[in-house]
Amino acid sequence: VKISKFLNNSLFAPEATLYILGLISSLVILFWSLNLPLDILNKPLTVSGGDGYVALAWIKSTVENGSSLENPFLSAPLGQEFYDFPIGENFQFFLIKILYVFCQNQIFLTANIYYILVFSLTTLTSIYVLRKLGISKSICLILGLLYSFLPYHFLRGFGHFFLSSYYCVPLGILVSIWLSENSIALNLKKGLLSSENRNLLLSSIFLIIIGSSGVYYPFFTFLIICFSFDRIYDEHGTIFLQLHYSCGQIDLIRSELIFPYLPHKP
Repeated sequence: VKISKFLNNSLFAPEATLYILGLISSLVILFWSLNLPLDILNKPLTVSGGDGYVALAWIKSTVENGSSLENPFLSAPLGQEFYDFPIGENFQFFLIKILYVFCQNQIFLTANIYYILVFSLTTLTSIYVLRKLGISKSICLILGLLYSFLPYHFLRGFGHFFLSSYYCVPLGILVSIWLSENSIALNLKKGLLSSENRNLLLSSIFLIIIGSSGVYYPFFTFLIICFSFDRIYDEHGTIFLQLHYSCGQIDLIRSELIFPYLPHKP
């Protein structure tokens, strides 16, 4: 009740205040729970175990060479190639490249800030999805923070850098719910940005993000979408068209991610 009153009486719009509060709360909880001093940002976080070192190598290669597939700084004298070790975290690399510009070209600072902001981004996507489902603001804030600070997040940690970035999972669940409720449809008489086609446009954006976020999360999103149709039958085939649209979109994105790993040398 107190959270709801605070959101309604704030200087900003209640919805905007909810996201701002979620952002600030996630950062405060993270720094308090991990006891992180502010000067840790310029130093490498612990990378013991998992793929921490190789994740740093991917980040350095991506921001300095434009791709994680080739790294001339390793495996002398010819340089390192990752064509035999495909990864699909293109959206994460896109965000990291943006952060790299604002971090004055510092690798450790970029990686640390991204890892920290993932907690906030997970909180914000969770709040967004819960609000779309009609959950009250105070409950959205609490559930969003709980989801962001699951033990899984800390167990993956910096060692499994990209597996910790599960902020796309709520978006996939929202798409599956929209599909199960038959809320995604294309109205050719209206513009693409119209309210009638809004869910279709948003689901396309969400699926692009999910399909560019590794291997595991697109696969499980595909399963969730399939399971969401278990209780639905539409004799006109509308539901099946939507199913093919969603799964086909993910499959198309995954296929596009394969092309960089095709044989590049005769």
